[in-house]
Amino acid sequence: MPLLTFLAQLQETGRVSVSRAVESVREDSAEIHKRLEDMDLWAREEMAFSPPELSLPAAQWAATTLYKACQLLVYRDLDAEAVRQAFSQPCPEAPGPRTAYSVDMTFRYLPDLITLARAAAEKDSLVAELLALARNWPLSSVGVKNLGDIEVSALLDDSSLRQLYVDRILERRDTSRLADPRVRAAIQEALGAFPDLSPEMVKALAASGVNSEE
Repeated sequence: MPLLTFLAQLQETGRVSVSRAVESVREDSAEIHKRLEDMDLWAREEMAFSPPELSLPAAQWAATTLYKACQLLVYRDLDAEAVRQAFSQPCPEAPGPRTAYSVDMTFRYLPDLITLARAAAEKDSLVAELLALARNWPLSSVGVKNLGDIEVSALLDDSSLRQLYVDRILERRDTSRLADPRVRAAIQEALGAFPDLSPEMVKALAASGVNSEE
């Protein structure tokens, strides 16, 4: 079961292998759901407050989409139609905190995948599709630059996702996320009386008119 193996590799080492066969991702099994639930428990241990509930349909959609994207990165001879087909299926659950959290079980690896895809071919259609995912799922794409305007209300309205989002911005020094005034306020709050934790972010806040020492 290639998708099940893929998920296990993601969770255990972060280094994955994929099969060329497209049908290899057409799996819907109790074993995959169990693995996603294990990843959920692992993620919750690292988060503040109470994260949203896991949506298995959203989580499995994201896992399948990421698997297909990795196939396209490895097997470069697959054509533009294969790229289009790989990303044609929308998320089965409407946007919101629960969905954002659930797809992040696997989409948290999007920045690494985008870096690899850009290195292979910056103008490739795969890169364009991955950047579209990055814009649609901002919690998972912190660190990916030049995404333009992104909607983060669902993240900021949930205390657990808000904290995770802020932590990732600080960890990855993604000053591009400061365009939203609500995010700037959240970063300011997180830094508090310890601006030395992130001098680069403090400088970016100052440039936007926020005094990190207030």
